Amino acid sequence: MSSDESNEDPNVNEEQDKGLQSVAVIDKYTSAANIANRVLVEIIAMCVEGASVFDLCGHGDKLINQYVNESYAKVKLKGVAFPTSISVNNCAGNFSPLTMDDNYVLKNNDVVKIDLGVHFDGYASTCAHTIVVGPRENPITGKIADVICAAYYAGELAVRLLRPGKKILR
Repeated sequence: MSSDESNEDPNVNEEQDKGLQSVAVIDKYTSAANIANRVLVEIIAMCVEGASVFDLCGHGDKLINQYVNESYAKVKLKGVAFPTSISVNNCAGNFSPLTMDDNYVLKNNDVVKIDLGVHFDGYASTCAHTIVVGPRENPITGKIADVICAAYYAGELAVRLLRPGKKILR
């Protein structure tokens, strides 16, 4: 057996070898991101007082499947990469009720965290957003505003620390 033959893996195709150098891989990531953002915008618009978290999660997954089926007809593995989850108030993340028994109905001033993801052939794009339920004319004040503001600034500071060569001190 030659050295070339020993390094070949019949289960790895050329697309996987190229990774982000492959136009097809970039297109799959981009398409997944476009669909994820499109679904996120629709779910945000539906987060109003009286909306059911169970219905929002189900609708998000339904939209993902609908939109992925409209693109990449030849791709067999596509769809939900991360189930739509709607986490409310003190629920930190990844809440997606399985039945109506676990349901929660959104109320005014609820802090809502939305997470979802889409993939084509395993190339996934996920997105998340936080909103507060209620009319936009009434700005958020008090503890809710303080928590959202603190999280925003903490995220901004963390991003500013990301530099080539930086190390985490332990």
